[in-house]
Amino acid sequence: MIESREAYDELYRQIEVEVRRGEYRQALRLSRRALHASHRVGDPDLVHKAISNLSVIYLELGHPKRAERGLREIILRSTNATVICGAAYNLAICLRRQSRLERATSFALKALEQARLARHSVWLSRCYNLIGNIRLCESNFDAALRHYHLALRVRRRIPEDTRFSRAILLDNIGYCWMLKKRYRKGIALVRQALELAEEVDAKRCVTEACQDLAFGYLKTRDLDAAAAFGLRALELAEQQAYTDISRNCFYLLGEIYSLGGDEARSTEFFDRLQALYPHLPFLREFLRTFDVSDIIALKSP
Repeated sequence: MIESREAYDELYRQIEVEVRRGEYRQALRLSRRALHASHRVGDPDLVHKAISNLSVIYLELGHPKRAERGLREIILRSTNATVICGAAYNLAICLRRQSRLERATSFALKALEQARLARHSVWLSRCYNLIGNIRLCESNFDAALRHYHLALRVRRRIPEDTRFSRAILLDNIGYCWMLKKRYRKGIALVRQALELAEEVDAKRCVTEACQDLAFGYLKTRDLDAAAAFGLRALELAEQQAYTDISRNCFYLLGEIYSLGGDEARSTEFFDRLQALYPHLPFLREFLRTFDVSDIIALKSP
């Protein structure tokens, strides 16, 4: 029994490392092993935590429907506030990824309530960030910023290394300012996020920050910087199979090179984007004709 619990704890530490590094496929393998270990221990709270942790990995791999499995049952059966918080939090993300924003808000608020009951600062910060993400999806940028700043304030009070979480929050805040057309302010914040993410080797966060900087420099017409960050984001996204970021970079680089007068390179990236949407045969020509950079959403719903 003790060996199984120790095995679970060791797997959980490895999973945390792989998630922070953005190595989600390795994290998935470890999470499946951790779930088996939790069943051997026989502690319901541990099983529930393992299911929630596995849900996180499926979310990162882009499978929100698969990530939903088991979360509602945890919310109904558990009496542990932290466990309920984690399940409600993950379920809110699943629903947000499916654009079910009203239901996502309901579960995000439930997660926030449980985080307060547990007096758990890390979960409190995560919940504020999640609500900010939902408000961002609703284009309510002021509300999103309020919640991101609440999350950042909580994180800064936690007496441990919070560079990874602060990088995510600074990137979210910076991107939100860009959407409010405060590009210089947004770029400065995202560059801070990139520096923190590089320090802790958080690959997904580095990739997102580079993508967001490509967007910011595109909007300020600093096309050399935009192209450099866009190409770096695309290289990292393809290495790590972050398909959503690869797709965004095809558009950004197509637009950047089009504005710079390099039609050959512009066509190359718009062609790669078009290949992802064979059911929309006129997408490439539409993007070459119209600038949609003010309405494109770089963050996953």
